[in-house]
Amino acid sequence: MRPIVTPAQMRELDKRTIDDLQLPGIVLMELAARGVMLDIETLLRGRFDDIQVLVFCGPGNNGGDGFAVARRLLNAGASVKVMLCTPRQRVKGDALINLKVYENLGGEIVEITQSDQLLNLPVADLIVDALLGTGLQGAAEGLIAEAIEAINRHDAAVVAVDIPSGVNGATGIAEGPAVQATATSTFGEIKVGHLLPPGLNLAGSISRVDIQIPPKFVAELDVGLYLVEPEDVFSMLPVRARDSHKGDTGKVLLIAGSLGMTGAAELAARACLRAGAGLVKVAIPRSAQAILAGRSAEIMTIPVAETKNGSIAPDAETTVAEAREWADVEVIGPGLSLNPETIAWCASHVQQLPLPTVIDADGLNALAQSKEGLANLYPNVILTPHIGEFARLCGTPVEEITKDRVEYVRNFAREWNVTLLLKGVPSLVGVPEGPVMAVLTGNPGMATAGMGDVLTGTVAGLLAQGVAPQEAALAGVTIHGLAGNLASDELGAHGIVAGDVVERLPLAQDILAGRAEYPQRHQGETCECDGDCDCKDECDCDKDR
Repeated sequence: MRPIVTPAQMRELDKRTIDDLQLPGIVLMELAARGVMLDIETLLRGRFDDIQVLVFCGPGNNGGDGFAVARRLLNAGASVKVMLCTPRQRVKGDALINLKVYENLGGEIVEITQSDQLLNLPVADLIVDALLGTGLQGAAEGLIAEAIEAINRHDAAVVAVDIPSGVNGATGIAEGPAVQATATSTFGEIKVGHLLPPGLNLAGSISRVDIQIPPKFVAELDVGLYLVEPEDVFSMLPVRARDSHKGDTGKVLLIAGSLGMTGAAELAARACLRAGAGLVKVAIPRSAQAILAGRSAEIMTIPVAETKNGSIAPDAETTVAEAREWADVEVIGPGLSLNPETIAWCASHVQQLPLPTVIDADGLNALAQSKEGLANLYPNVILTPHIGEFARLCGTPVEEITKDRVEYVRNFAREWNVTLLLKGVPSLVGVPEGPVMAVLTGNPGMATAGMGDVLTGTVAGLLAQGVAPQEAALAGVTIHGLAGNLASDELGAHGIVAGDVVERLPLAQDILAGRAEYPQRHQGETCECDGDCDCKDECDCDKDR
């Protein structure tokens, strides 16, 4: 798992490296510039001749990094102009040294002193954004803000130095204009602001540049956020003995569905099975039971008492309690409806959950009505809200939560002693003790109905196989996202549906467990022919890929 640091923590790491190791700051700046240059070389495919580059530099060390990058680009044969968007006398220390080195090499500097200089920028193939660093507080202002807007109007690819200018490195928030980067090269460790929207969207592809910060310095930080990468999930996955039978791999009781929303129950149940659970029973209103039973041969159903609107009625409690005696794991919520009788029953039911339980959708809406329900939850409960449901649970507007969602997730999980999986990009997992974990698998094509039901079933399926709540949440959301990527790659980036993801859950698990490889599809643009061929499995133009 990769630590995600705040700007303040990164400054501490820089300071310790300079003070304790006696590694000069200008050396760190040079290592940073070298890393940015390698990323640019990848973006440009190693071609610098006839490349026109504009490097926007501001005050401080971010601008100094920009001067060092400009010098390297100049040496590589690119045509470079530095657009200095701060009075020259404000450039100090290591940044000033790099300015002078670039200038002594014959590099061109255009000092931007008024707005009209930004109206018609020169033609360029690439822009390097070195205006502001990760320590920005508030909105970018003045000429810097206008320079950001000018960069965004330009049609060149943009590489951001450390973070897109205008983005708060601690929260990902952009209170004013912010650079829309094609790629971001960040130094040392990834920052919180790179992972949280809108910073995540503004950063483009993110690469981490090694500037020789000792790992032991990072290990000594009190890091509050970690990025869970696919390889981290391997050890979380259940291992099945060769002589296993269906009773060994977990029994799930799913309380879900209502007339008009049997699909939510079906998706969650199928996901449980595809994630590896041995048996699934769905407690569903009587009038919807036949519909669900007729759609899937593998799912068992239990008809329960219903309201006049076809949702679960309070009288269902006796039947549900009997079914619970059979189960290893309980799931509550998908498609229950917002019928007041159903919500009132659910709010009472969730106060007595002896089994490991996943609560989603309308189960969360029932919890939101009473803090008493939250106070009585067991530690083996996993809540899987989206941001709107989480806001209702917290009693806090969405806008406030998005200002510092990591802290809200951490505090909520600790206060109510539960595992909280806040769905989104990234998804965040908070636990009663320990840091928040972020997961980035998935793609925009998954923004469609039923995906949350699939995630709920995936997490429950792992929980049923004996995976601990925190690891079930982390592995579940990773598997779910990877299955979404498989569906997107096979079927197209848009138009995939929740059922497509369900069917790819087993392959996603096998890939993460090392039992299968991700299907490779050759893309012509990866060839040196630049896609001007009909390459498929092999490159027909007979050039290296």
